[in-house]
Amino acid sequence: MKTFVTICVSAMLTALEMICGNMGLALGLPVYAAIYFGAAFGLSYGVCAAGIAGLLLDVAYDRTWLFSPLLYVGVMLFTCQTISRSVRQMPGSPLAAGGICGALLLCGVLARTYICRTALPGPDILSLAVFHISGGSIFMLAITAMFDAVNFRSDLPRFCRRDTGRNFSGGQLP
Repeated sequence: MKTFVTICVSAMLTALEMICGNMGLALGLPVYAAIYFGAAFGLSYGVCAAGIAGLLLDVAYDRTWLFSPLLYVGVMLFTCQTISRSVRQMPGSPLAAGGICGALLLCGVLARTYICRTALPGPDILSLAVFHISGGSIFMLAITAMFDAVNFRSDLPRFCRRDTGRNFSGGQLP
């Protein structure tokens, strides 16, 4: 079931990324799903989802240098490593993961723009930064809320850890 969910969601978000890319927006939507799958199901699911989505995008856009798979896998691994050390509860952890992911995707887009000598996909760097960081935070929060509900009903692992007990003084139970 985990493999089926990973493939279907990654395919839908890759198609949506291609539609947005044709309009001039480099959003990185498959990376957010890969982060979710990497945190919930395991890093192998996230790496496969990010790598295949990046590879499909670069092949579809006929790029000579495959930059997207490297960027997507790197961003996914760094973000999953960062959030694995935190207490994953709503809404703080998905907002932070989306912000980190958006900032790293922005750095990747700027690096690709500089290396390939292409046009900046936006009016200026500040508006791109605000768009990627705030949009990434909101999208990651939405995707986490939606998929945690689906995974709860399907008896699959979730992004947010709700099974940790707490005592009345606010500390963790042993």
